[in-house]
Amino acid sequence: MKKLNTQSQQQSQFIVEYDWKLGDEGFSAQFQVEKIAGHWNTSESFSLKNQNRNWGLWEYDVCEIFLQAREKQNQFTSPYLEIQISPLNQGFSLLVIKPREIMALPLCEQFRSVSHFEESTWTVEIFMDFKELALNFQGAHLYAGFFSCLGKKREYFAHFDQRQEKPDFHKPNLFQPLF
Repeated sequence: MKKLNTQSQQQSQFIVEYDWKLGDEGFSAQFQVEKIAGHWNTSESFSLKNQNRNWGLWEYDVCEIFLQAREKQNQFTSPYLEIQISPLNQGFSLLVIKPREIMALPLCEQFRSVSHFEESTWTVEIFMDFKELALNFQGAHLYAGFFSCLGKKREYFAHFDQRQEKPDFHKPNLFQPLF
């Protein structure tokens, strides 16, 4: 597993690791979060069955994947899929057409997930079937961003190092190539 970088200057209360697999049928990612201090920041008010009702889930503990298919490697303006999972296995997905300006809720569920958390650890695995996704991956270069937002006093983690008080993960030029 690879370690996500903390994006703050303060001492972190969490350790976050991730890994991913790509196959002919789809994509899967795993996150493992270790809580060193504090409490999990969750809310049971979000739906387990309907992702579209979970707007604002990112205000609580989530692991996130941003998945983008590009015809050309430097085509940063292609739409991408944002997927979030909470420790309670509540999910949310969003099709980002233009970051922070144009977004759409996908018409169908974009992923399946399994989440398990205890006092100090949380593991989540996310599965995406290419046939069910809102993006066309045929003949495309596939890029992803791996992120986590944790704690009541927010801590942000990313696969890249961009130390800011409130980092912006919606930067496709920083997504990593998957193939």
